[in-house]
Amino acid sequence: SLSAPLFSVLSEAQRLAVATEGAFDVTVAPLVDLWGFGPGRHALNAQVPREADIIAARERVGFQQLVLDAEAGAITRPVGVAIDLSAIAKGYGVDAVATLLEGEGVTDYFIEVGGELRIAGHKDSSKRGWVPAIEAPTDGDSQIYDKFFSRGESLAVAGSGDYRNYFESDGLRYSHEIDPRSGQPIAHTLAAVYVIHPSAMTADALATAYMILGPEAAFEAALSAGQAAYLIVRSGVDEAGVYEFSNRLTPAF
Repeated sequence: SLSAPLFSVLSEAQRLAVATEGAFDVTVAPLVDLWGFGPGRHALNAQVPREADIIAARERVGFQQLVLDAEAGAITRPVGVAIDLSAIAKGYGVDAVATLLEGEGVTDYFIEVGGELRIAGHKDSSKRGWVPAIEAPTDGDSQIYDKFFSRGESLAVAGSGDYRNYFESDGLRYSHEIDPRSGQPIAHTLAAVYVIHPSAMTADALATAYMILGPEAAFEAALSAGQAAYLIVRSGVDEAGVYEFSNRLTPAF
């Protein structure tokens, strides 16, 4: 049996798993743990797992193994199938705070939980809208890459990237973004994604899904869905060995 909020989160997770053909999958937990990015672990201590262990973990991954019963408010899952809500629960938390504030008559707010945002109204009496910043996808001090203006609109913003949580081994970089379909960390040029949506929960999950899909597939998926998405792609390395970036925005963004 599940609480109503947990059932709601898992229902949206399963809907998006189908929509993204498994790029977003909350059963990825065994793979996240295996690669050293699970709860209580630190990427600096991570190691590349054995292929046999990856194959074994993949047998416990697959959103199709979760069966939700809306009438009973319950879930059925095989023994050994674990759930990781880190790419959707923060967004749900932001939405919950927004619902609480709106229930108290608050119409002007800026909510942030773990980088996911809900924005409404204006920030002062002069009716200036909020100005969220898009972070540069670098692992040093936080820098602004771009910014946009809410103009008083109500919206949610969520981002995902591979530029802070990773480890290196034998000269190769391994991201915490694990593709549940292959069992491997992503290895493409998409560095970060930002998504605008009415729901922070949905934006949170979509940002992760797009990171898994990579620059071309993510852009096509967002374009096809009419989704507002902002993609930052590694376009090369300068003479000092620092990454250079280009960005790509869907018309909805």
